[in-house]
Amino acid sequence: MRILASNYNYYKGIEGKLYLIGSILLCLLINCKFILDVVFELETPLLRFGVLLLTLFIILLRLTRYNLFFLLLLCGVLCLCPYSMSAVLIILVSYSLRKMDLSCFAIVNLSVSLILLLFIYVSTLDGSLYIMRECYVTQLGELRYRSDFGFGQSNRFSLYVYGVLMYLYIVLHRKKDFLFLLIATYVTLTVYIYTDSKTFLAAMVCFFTFYIFLKINLLTKPFFRFLLLVTPALLIALTWYLCYFEYYEIVNVFLSGRLSFFRSVLDRISWIHYLIGTELMSEGLLDSSYLHLVLDFGILFVLVFYYLYYKCIKFHYDEILGYMPIVFSVLFYGFSESLFVHLANATSLMIWIIMFSYIKVKWIK
Repeated sequence: MRILASNYNYYKGIEGKLYLIGSILLCLLINCKFILDVVFELETPLLRFGVLLLTLFIILLRLTRYNLFFLLLLCGVLCLCPYSMSAVLIILVSYSLRKMDLSCFAIVNLSVSLILLLFIYVSTLDGSLYIMRECYVTQLGELRYRSDFGFGQSNRFSLYVYGVLMYLYIVLHRKKDFLFLLIATYVTLTVYIYTDSKTFLAAMVCFFTFYIFLKINLLTKPFFRFLLLVTPALLIALTWYLCYFEYYEIVNVFLSGRLSFFRSVLDRISWIHYLIGTELMSEGLLDSSYLHLVLDFGILFVLVFYYLYYKCIKFHYDEILGYMPIVFSVLFYGFSESLFVHLANATSLMIWIIMFSYIKVKWIK
């Protein structure tokens, strides 16, 4: 079973070293952009421009007809779907990092994430950031206590920690399973108690479940291969069914009112928006990756996403078997968070990099 990509030969020579340096710098910029944009709420146009410029530099290091075709294809998409810039950016960055070894990607982002977490902690001590604590009663009568560790929102903090745990999995799980499980279990319980984030806990439960299935070789069974093939389609269908066709109040309460908000957005769009996307997405983020997949790009992009995902799982399942706990938990987490459709931080890139690293279609080399 092949767990980690073997791209080290790609780093030989001047071109390869420039690619590796550029990729590491890009990961650093993305993480810093997240902290400054989301945590400190600062405008960072220079960092955004730097991310785009470095991404284009990495892609054009090897000027092939495939890279040029890919850039022209995305430019065409932007012309047809003018509201899809955020989705185009995450695809562009993921494509540029497809040759970066995933273990290297994880080590870089794990190191940067831990340093930035320490920086945020120090900032809360000196008063630059404030830890917001809230206590309220839900519609079910539950008393909830939540803290955000200076991130401005508890779900942002839990999502950031989720990324740290996924990087840690890639780095440790092959040789230090027990150490990883010990750390991951402790961090999961601590963060859940601290943030009271049900979506984070549910995503980690999915991750641990599929991690156990991986270890006892259940994921090699045809049923699980089929389940992972249809998971995105099932979750997209479930999202629309719950918030548009069959509204369940108990599910809405569990998802902290997300369904009612989703319904209010869907009521404002017409059929043409399903084809080319809608400007409503510029008003703010929806806590659903699948709604963004459709409403940012339109239904055609959903078909492209699913085609790439299908090719990856169908023909390279054995190669990426070790990543399946990550893939399934990211897909599940995306049901209630905008996890893999916006370039918030490097966590958003993982499922895209896995797909671009392994799929074999003529215009991806």
